[in-house]
Amino acid sequence: LAGRPYHSGKTEDLADVLRASRADAPELLHLVVGFSLSGNIALLAAGRGERRRLTLLPYSLTLPSRGADALRTALFDLFGSKTDLQLAEPLSYGDEILEDGLGDGAVVVVFNLAQAPEPEVHGELLSDLLGGRRDSGEPVLPLVDASSYRRRLAGDSEGGGEAGDRLEQRRRTWERVIRDAGLEAAQVDLEAPSVDELHRVVAELLEVLESGGRG
Repeated sequence: LAGRPYHSGKTEDLADVLRASRADAPELLHLVVGFSLSGNIALLAAGRGERRRLTLLPYSLTLPSRGADALRTALFDLFGSKTDLQLAEPLSYGDEILEDGLGDGAVVVVFNLAQAPEPEVHGELLSDLLGGRRDSGEPVLPLVDASSYRRRLAGDSEGGGEAGDRLEQRRRTWERVIRDAGLEAAQVDLEAPSVDELHRVVAELLEVLESGGRG
């Protein structure tokens, strides 16, 4: 038996089906078509959530197509279907942010673990992004993609143990630089993406910010 009475305003089942389908095939466009009662549910689901702007900003890396698709799916799940999600052109090392192009909406910055983090470059970038969102209160969410660095270490002949230590050391260095900028970091793997894992990682970062963990 259903745990709660059913009515035509319930959209949770549809959201669950879409989430599972997007996780299974993140590269595909998902459309909802309904007739009569199901049409009403589809319209309600499409109209829920507020309109927000969200920018996906790669820094010194090109997002793998499958990883970008999976990340978009996870972000739509978290921020709502009405989110205006834009994929910005990747910033090269040392490039300045053009805030006019980003606006004051939320930003997900994707760094490359293979690049050694520098407070005066990467930390300054995050500080500038935070400053540009002080009035709107929108979040800045830093993700660090480990895929290329892990692949590079796997090709070394020094053995798995030392490679694992180097990976962990680089991860901690990135965490320290990002934390010093007033944020928390999360590591992801965009060459072998999992929508559910990306959803969990970004949700945890948002929870940290909402609990005042941004510093």
